[in-house]
Amino acid sequence: MARGRPVRPATRTTHRSTARRSPSTPVRRTTRPRVPRRAPVRVPARPGLSPVAILLPLIALLACLLLWLPSAPWVSPKSTLIWRGYQTLLVRGSAAQAESLSALAARLGPGIVSEVTSPFEFWDFTGLSSATYADLNRRLDPLDPRRDRYIDGAAGYFRAAGAGGEWHIAYIPAVETSLRLWLRISGALGLPVRGEWRLVEFDPLSKLLSLAAVFGLAVLLALAQEERRRTALAFALAGALLWTPFLLSGGLARFALTLILLPAWFPLMRADIPLRWDDKVFTRLKRPLLIYGGAAGGACALILITSGASGSNLASFFSALGVSILMLPLPAVIRGAGRRNHRRTIFEPVPIVRPKSDALHSRSLAFMCAAVSLVLISLLCFVRGPALPTPLPVARAHSFSWGAVDRMNRAGRAPVLPDYLGLVTHVAFQETIAFGRPWRPPQMDERVYIREFALNPLTGATVARQKIVKVFDATWLESVRRREMSGSLGALFYAQGRPTITVLRGPERAALRELPAALVVLALFLAWLRRDLIRGPLIRGNLLRLNSSARRNQAQ
Repeated sequence: MARGRPVRPATRTTHRSTARRSPSTPVRRTTRPRVPRRAPVRVPARPGLSPVAILLPLIALLACLLLWLPSAPWVSPKSTLIWRGYQTLLVRGSAAQAESLSALAARLGPGIVSEVTSPFEFWDFTGLSSATYADLNRRLDPLDPRRDRYIDGAAGYFRAAGAGGEWHIAYIPAVETSLRLWLRISGALGLPVRGEWRLVEFDPLSKLLSLAAVFGLAVLLALAQEERRRTALAFALAGALLWTPFLLSGGLARFALTLILLPAWFPLMRADIPLRWDDKVFTRLKRPLLIYGGAAGGACALILITSGASGSNLASFFSALGVSILMLPLPAVIRGAGRRNHRRTIFEPVPIVRPKSDALHSRSLAFMCAAVSLVLISLLCFVRGPALPTPLPVARAHSFSWGAVDRMNRAGRAPVLPDYLGLVTHVAFQETIAFGRPWRPPQMDERVYIREFALNPLTGATVARQKIVKVFDATWLESVRRREMSGSLGALFYAQGRPTITVLRGPERAALRELPAALVVLALFLAWLRRDLIRGPLIRGNLLRLNSSARRNQAQ
């Protein structure tokens, strides 16, 4: 301790709360006021709609609209095989009687082109009169000069000779699909058990075989899965069912495209697409999406090439395509509605030895059966039938104008059946037969004169002069089109959209335009079959070296 510094006395600090009190001083307790505890206010939860409750009705509504789209009345004309806008019906035997055809025409509605309903015009010495082709022999004698070449040749549109005898032909407006029309005709004439009638656009045997092939392909695709085959079978059958309307309303091209679109769509359905996408989901689905998108684009191009760019063809294709896309998120939506968690995939190392399973054999069998069924139904579509009137477009004639009339006249071809040129010539002949104009095609701005005599009031002499009684101009040519009534041969000609000539060909010739689609699909199936039959190594890599044991496992 240093000198010179004062020493402080030691002191003890005592807190007031611990200081000794005298016994006379009582200790006061500090009491805090109790605050009454209030129960928490419970706000009733507002009921909210989950995304699943919105998506499920929305998907169902859109699917119903897409399925209804091909049968909408404003999507017309429907797909046909020979005549645009008209489906061809062949009847014979008791069904070909005039009473049966009249009853059928009354049941199917107006616009049917047949010998009992189609009118033709002729001069009756007071003006133009009309009659049906069934009353032709009763109204006009075979030697009557008013019975021109067009009237006599029109009978070829309503009769066809086949192996089973003579067929009567009727052309029905394509305002509904071929399946619905076949069912309506069956209700009127009965089922064609003995071949009493036949609808060219709908062959029941080929349609049944096509459905069997598509559903068989769906079953084999489901059996080609390693696990969850029941779920895969349900998905495959649903896919085959949604493509059924597209298949039934067409021919060979639609059957071939259905066979190729179903295997392209099935891996996407089995991929279990979630509602929320991220990079991993996109990476996993990139390859199947590209395959299905490429198949859909190629199918649309083949439809435009083989069947034409009509509204019904595009509507039926995009209807089935849209429903198939709407079905992809359906498993995730149903799983969310059931509050079931997604099953996690457990990582398992892939063995080098190829597992022995029947899945690969089932897929190869599916592709092989699809190729065989495509070949068989193609051969069935090309079975020879009766020669029917078939329109062929006139080269470089795209409108019903005087240029098309002159081009058809200068072609110099003797038509097998009356065509657009014959119709124009027939109308011009019947309108001018009273003035002595012979049968010949009219020319643009051609005038028909008659010679008349007038009395000169000044000199009293009789003067001869020429009077124009008919002018064949653009107005007259348009009036020919306006005067053609519904159900006439002229309406059949104008429905083609451009001038045509008519030849006799079998229905198998009309199916040739759908053959390229079948050949493309057959080539794809053969390529897939070759890929499955020729197995490559399980592990591939440029920097991978295997020992002798691993090479033996690779060969198995």
